[in-house]
Amino acid sequence: MKQLKKTIWLLLLLEIFIIFIMLVLMISICGARIEYFLNILSLLFILLPTVPILLLSGLGKDFIMAFKVGQKDCSLLQMKKSLEAISMVQKLILCGIGLGITVETISFLHKMTGLTSLGPALSIIILSLFYGILFECMLIPLATFVQYHIINAMNIEDEEP
Repeated sequence: MKQLKKTIWLLLLLEIFIIFIMLVLMISICGARIEYFLNILSLLFILLPTVPILLLSGLGKDFIMAFKVGQKDCSLLQMKKSLEAISMVQKLILCGIGLGITVETISFLHKMTGLTSLGPALSIIILSLFYGILFECMLIPLATFVQYHIINAMNIEDEEP
């Protein structure tokens, strides 16, 4: 069980490292600059709806507990609540992506003066999608890890007389 936990966290770190290497290669090969990938507004459109709604729903502790599954004993109920919190965060991130793309598109269409401003505007708009995909790439393995522990806990309960 501990070996599986280490493997999943290692894969998650490897995934983040590969994405980082891909960004560095893209920047060096294509001549892009790192600031092309930084936009606080796009990030805020994802995080601002997600964090308060998660906390107001009462699932904030359960979301944090998802990162501790496998490290300490969790009940089946707690793991299911953690899985529900992860699912909610994934849905809220999708809503944040849609909100960010919509607001940024409307804003840039009103400011657009010609076709020369279209490229930079589209790159900013796509950053919301990029950030959302990065968040999802981290949440999907976490959800799978929690689901795996739920299945194991259910199997253990079924085997007990």
